[in-house]
Amino acid sequence: GVAGAFTAFAAALRDHRARTAALPVGGVIELRQTAEAVNAYVAQDRAALENRALVLSGVSHDLGTPATRLRLRSAMIEDAALRDRLDRDIDEMTTMIDGVLTYTRAEIGAEPFRQLSLTSLADAVVADYQDVGLPVTLRQSSLPPARAGTLFSRTTSRPTVDSHALLMRGQPTALRRALSNLIDNALKYGREAQVLTGGDADEAWISVTDRGSVLTEDDLARLTGAFQRGENAGTASGVGLGLAIVSTIAAQHGGRLEFHRAPHGLEARLALARSWA
Repeated sequence: GVAGAFTAFAAALRDHRARTAALPVGGVIELRQTAEAVNAYVAQDRAALENRALVLSGVSHDLGTPATRLRLRSAMIEDAALRDRLDRDIDEMTTMIDGVLTYTRAEIGAEPFRQLSLTSLADAVVADYQDVGLPVTLRQSSLPPARAGTLFSRTTSRPTVDSHALLMRGQPTALRRALSNLIDNALKYGREAQVLTGGDADEAWISVTDRGSVLTEDDLARLTGAFQRGENAGTASGVGLGLAIVSTIAAQHGGRLEFHRAPHGLEARLALARSWA
């Protein structure tokens, strides 16, 4: 009936995928008009995001030419200290625009979803860091059995899955970016990064635990907002978009970014729905 149609419409509207998929149009005239209005708004919002990404891509491309000229000119400076400072400034400028562009692309979430092994993806990302001698390690794990029950039954355990076969549907490039940002954050605020993968029948997750970080869970939760940086970031480059990008990618996968206190630092956990899109 009419109530059922409105209930289905409300459920579709609550779904995070409503931003990237048209809502069903049908039912009574009031419901059809509402669905059409929401779809028009979503289309305008998405067009604005895509236009923003296009502008940023153009700016990023156009900056490449003067940045190259600056690098060539700085190479002719005899003062090594001054030359290094200029090179770092150029790197920071290009990193800033790339970070904003990545954030906008993550908001759009246009990359197609496909079947992938989260453990294999994590292994490849960690190997890239190890190749350049950075203290990043991967350890496979599983979540402890989740406790679940009903009003009429005792609490039961939900079995975990073998992390060696941790298959899910996701956006591989976005997930690689999210994991890299978590590792970069752990290395920036701590001394090392340990990566773990695991999951159950519904969710897959990656956690990155640092060592020696002085940040608290509240600090990291604040850093998920755009353009926020930790107080002890010092002179490290960046504009504070790393965790904001991770949080956006998590939402695009029906998941969330969580923070937990670990024995010697902090754990950032990226939880993902295994069958989201």
